[in-house]
Amino acid sequence: MGHCAACGRLNAFLQSDTSPACWSCHASGRRDGARGANGDKRIENGYVQVRMKNRWVYEHRYVAEKKLKRKLRKGEIIHHRNRDRLDNRPGNLQLVRSQAEHMRLHGEHL
Repeated sequence: MGHCAACGRLNAFLQSDTSPACWSCHASGRRDGARGANGDKRIENGYVQVRMKNRWVYEHRYVAEKKLKRKLRKGEIIHHRNRDRLDNRPGNLQLVRSQAEHMRLHGEHL
C-alpha cells in the first residue's frame, strides 16, 4: 500500500514492490511518467486530465496527438473503444471525424 505514481491515489494496492503504479493504473497502461509535465493529474468530467506547463489537457487527446504525430483538428473526436474514459492506452483510442460517427459507435441515433 502507498501512493500510486500514476494516479496519485493514497493507500492504493501497488502492482509490485518494483512498480509504483496501482493495479488499476498498471492494467490500463498508466505507469509512472504518465503524469503531465508538472506531475499533476486529476479527473474532470469523468476524463483524466494532466497538467502541461500552465494548463490542463485531456490525457486521451494528448495521447492521441502523440500517436498521430499532429494536433487534433477542429471537430475530430477521440473515442474510447472499451468505453472506459480512464483507459487512455493508445490502442484503446480511436479517431472519429464527426459527432455523428461517434454516436454510431455508441449505438445511438441522432
